Amino acid sequence: MSNAAASRGSHVSIRLSLRLVTVAGCLAMVFITGVMNPAFTEFFRELGADEFQFGILSGIPLIMLSLQFVGAWINNHLAHRKAFFMAAIIAARLLHFVLVLIPLFILRDVRLAMPAVFAVLVLATALSNLGATPWFSWMADIIPKRVFNTYWGVRQRWMFLTWTLCFLGVAAFTKLVTQPAAVTYPALVSLGVTAGIIDILLFVRVHEPVNTRTEKRSAFDVVFEPFRHRNFRTFVWFSCAWQSAVMVAAAFMQLYALKVLGLHVWQVTMIWSLLGLGTAVASKWFGRLADRFGQRPILALTVALKPCIVVVFLCVTRATAPWVLPVAFFFDSMLNAGLWVASNGYMLRVAPRENRSMFVAAITGFAGICGGLSAMAAGWYLKSTPDFSVMLFGRPWINYHVVFVVSALARFACVFMALRIREPESSGTHEVLAHIAGHWPLRFLRFPAGLRGNGAGNGANATRAEG
Repeated sequence: MSNAAASRGSHVSIRLSLRLVTVAGCLAMVFITGVMNPAFTEFFRELGADEFQFGILSGIPLIMLSLQFVGAWINNHLAHRKAFFMAAIIAARLLHFVLVLIPLFILRDVRLAMPAVFAVLVLATALSNLGATPWFSWMADIIPKRVFNTYWGVRQRWMFLTWTLCFLGVAAFTKLVTQPAAVTYPALVSLGVTAGIIDILLFVRVHEPVNTRTEKRSAFDVVFEPFRHRNFRTFVWFSCAWQSAVMVAAAFMQLYALKVLGLHVWQVTMIWSLLGLGTAVASKWFGRLADRFGQRPILALTVALKPCIVVVFLCVTRATAPWVLPVAFFFDSMLNAGLWVASNGYMLRVAPRENRSMFVAAITGFAGICGGLSAMAAGWYLKSTPDFSVMLFGRPWINYHVVFVVSALARFACVFMALRIREPESSGTHEVLAHIAGHWPLRFLRFPAGLRGNGAGNGANATRAEG
């Protein structure tokens, strides 16, 4: 075979692989919405779980991100990553069936069921994180660098369009099927896990380059290299602070909407579906911005506006929530698009190829620990202060509002850390603002037509997307 023919074959293989990765991402969103939706919160509420236990449910997946260090060490010793990734993720997703079976059929007493649920969740998220790090390393090897952020943006757009459709389906299902969450949630888990297994099986046909291994280097040198990297180190500290600030509130937003605001499961599901729509609309645009101006200014701009969603939760009432929260979530999810595209882009582009998996683990692992501990601490506070209430501005303020205030202030503080992220080749934040000011009004007016055009083109921790 000639060199030209081989080059064409390789190009076709990469294009097919990237399309499969996009389709797999959409199926992954079916899995995520199947196992993590408001019916999940209602399911454990019906079992009698308290705020501290909800904090643990939210914190475990984040703390187990620390196992990505182990996944990175394994990845550095694998010549081929595909088989290990597929086996670990499929096993992790199948364990979600066990999470449902334990409280329904095995241990009906919540005092016994919840510790068992926590143990299975630890195992499931451990396997998931062991497989995730090789996946990130693999994807960074096959996505062309010249369109790196643009591809992530396009993939993220399709993924969150799928998220939106799935949440709308869940809302319709929980509205029409007038059964308790003990019936509806297991049905949703079954559908989600099935889609999640198909997602992973698609990777059988995804191109896999030979992995670059670091077997000859000491474990100490490999683990601590990300912290010796001058530019990357600033992003690690920002990610830890940001995840802590977010999870103080995000872990309890659905519970607040159901328990305090008194919304129905289908209403909360409809509201959360807007997280997907806004992200789908803005992802490709943010990807192009990041390719043009760099990741740092996108991170700074999105982080500066992210506290707004917590302020909305502080202000809404039972009467206004069904109308205000959907709009707030739509615009907040557009910010999520920029934050996720820029974060993934920085993490995978700045990290050197030889030890990329450990660089990824440094971000996700440490940030996950910080976020998980914050969620648990907030859950402990909520459980310990059930009767806290203060009258101010003519309305009562309870312990949930304290948690939201802390999160909002911490998010504002993270803006200064985002501005200190080192990315020498990036543009200034003012240049991005000038570009947006020159283009945004026209894009906004053309929004409906633009959305139809995007849909006709080419066919991104989950742990929770809100907040």
